[in-house]
Amino acid sequence: MRRVHPLTYPVARKARERAPKLFARRDCTASSELLFPLYQLGFAQGEPIFQHPAAIPPQEPVPFEKLYKVDLSLLRAGDLILQTTRPPMNDIDEGPRRQIERAYTDLEYFQFEAWKPFVSYSSRTHVCVGPEVRDLVRQGSLDRREMSFRQKGWGAPYHRLNALDGKGWHKYGGAPRTALFLLRLDEAWPAGPGYLCAWGLDGCTTLCWCYRLARDPKLRRLLEKPGFVMAELELGELPERATDLRFCMDWKIEILVQHELHSAPPVPAPARPAPSKAELVLA
Repeated sequence: MRRVHPLTYPVARKARERAPKLFARRDCTASSELLFPLYQLGFAQGEPIFQHPAAIPPQEPVPFEKLYKVDLSLLRAGDLILQTTRPPMNDIDEGPRRQIERAYTDLEYFQFEAWKPFVSYSSRTHVCVGPEVRDLVRQGSLDRREMSFRQKGWGAPYHRLNALDGKGWHKYGGAPRTALFLLRLDEAWPAGPGYLCAWGLDGCTTLCWCYRLARDPKLRRLLEKPGFVMAELELGELPERATDLRFCMDWKIEILVQHELHSAPPVPAPARPAPSKAELVLA
């Protein structure tokens, strides 16, 4: 039987020298919202998969051969990896605030490569839509091809937008809105497991997005077939002491890109490091 395996990153550490706690994981409630509809699609409970940051983050790019190897022997044909945290592809480029710590694992490499055709740049403050779907952004929303987001407050609303048409950035001035993303692949890498990743720019919007994907019949269909979706959420009022999530059921969600995938984009082979002088001499 096919199984679903939730993949999680640790919550931010107050001090980098402290080891991350195994139980303190990001976006677990968001993941739990998607488990039931996936069980209804025929998946069974799998194993949790933990991404752990390196004890000492590397200061330069790490060649694939030196990435930490995740034991994926638990995965079977037809299984699905479920992720509800933004892939931190470029957090290290955007400074220390609001970062998700990179894990520097081979599995993370494949996660990032799966996203790059659809989201070529991803940090808490800056997202750029990838070349595979850039021309599919809905008319009237072309300036969502590249977006920057506010850090203060909650909800990560738009700050500036860029249509990538040569006119540059302009400041967003409408009602508070933010972007949402979903990627479903039958194979995360050739002959690998399936992959489902849904996220917003902060924990609250990610939670609301997954809640709506699980409970809104029109959105729930997006979980069923391989494809990429970019949506826009109009931020409503966040209750001061919310005891459930029903408050976000009527928040407006518009689909800006819906791209059905009949086959997964090829994952590039891992780049090999340049040979050393000693290797060149031996050759």
